[in-house]
Amino acid sequence: QQQQAELRRKLAEEKNSYWTGHAPAKNQEAKLPAPAAVVAGRGGQQGEVISHGAQVDISRHLALGNVTVVDFYADWCGPCRQLSPSLEQMARTDPEIALRKIDIVDWKTAVVRQYNIHSIPSSAPMSTRSRVT
Repeated sequence: QQQQAELRRKLAEEKNSYWTGHAPAKNQEAKLPAPAAVVAGRGGQQGEVISHGAQVDISRHLALGNVTVVDFYADWCGPCRQLSPSLEQMARTDPEIALRKIDIVDWKTAVVRQYNIHSIPSSAPMSTRSRVT
């Protein structure tokens, strides 16, 4: 419960750090390390990047019996890179939280249109009974 409260607090803090602009120039991308793609979850389940810009059915990737945090991010997004380690640590340390990451790649990809993403990072805690809004 304490870790879930910490996740909610961190997500609220990150709302002020959304990136809504264009991707940086190519020479800027290499300056920041990419977020880790795989995070251990409960029962051997893996938190993973489930899409790189392509449409995806999130409901097929929810962890049964767990809260699944769906994180929309991009490798070039500085605020995404700041939030990513906190989400990954939460998924590693709390057996009831699974992490699924969706790399939007850029603002013109199918997954951006599919989930109407207007800013990143965008994270949504979900269960097998809820949907992304």
